[in-house]
Amino acid sequence: MRRTLLILTVAAVVTGQAGAAITSSNYQALRVKSEKRIDHALDVARFFENHPKSAKSVIGKQVIRTQKAVLKWNQGRLDRVQRFVYAGDFLPPIWKHIAICEPGKNPINWKHDSGTYQGAFGFHYESWDDFNRFGYPSEAYLATPEQQYRVALAIHDKYGFTGWGCA
Repeated sequence: MRRTLLILTVAAVVTGQAGAAITSSNYQALRVKSEKRIDHALDVARFFENHPKSAKSVIGKQVIRTQKAVLKWNQGRLDRVQRFVYAGDFLPPIWKHIAICEPGKNPINWKHDSGTYQGAFGFHYESWDDFNRFGYPSEAYLATPEQQYRVALAIHDKYGFTGWGCA
């Protein structure tokens, strides 16, 4: 049983490291997969913290080493996904242009706050209040890049690009 667990753990590391390149169509799936693997590795670490005798066994030491590698690799992939998102690489070209042009910053400034206009898309605070979704922050500059993009799409669906001078 223990050897099976070790073999499955090693197989997860080996197959997980062949990961795909980050694209606008798969970044969310890669993030979720990395977060799940990180959670699993942390669960295994907690198990061995609560069972020190098992942690000292040969198999336990191998599993701990393997899970540390899983944790390190998936944290690195999660960091790459975050850099991809914050660079705006998931955005279609017109939206990336607007996100750079509206606040006048390159790289994209998701935390832009001039008081009246906020976020990478330069949301007027009233527009943000009218179009943000339940559970989103009350201020645009506090929202994640994906949340800001979803609100921008909602505004675009109603008004087109008329609200953005940079479009």
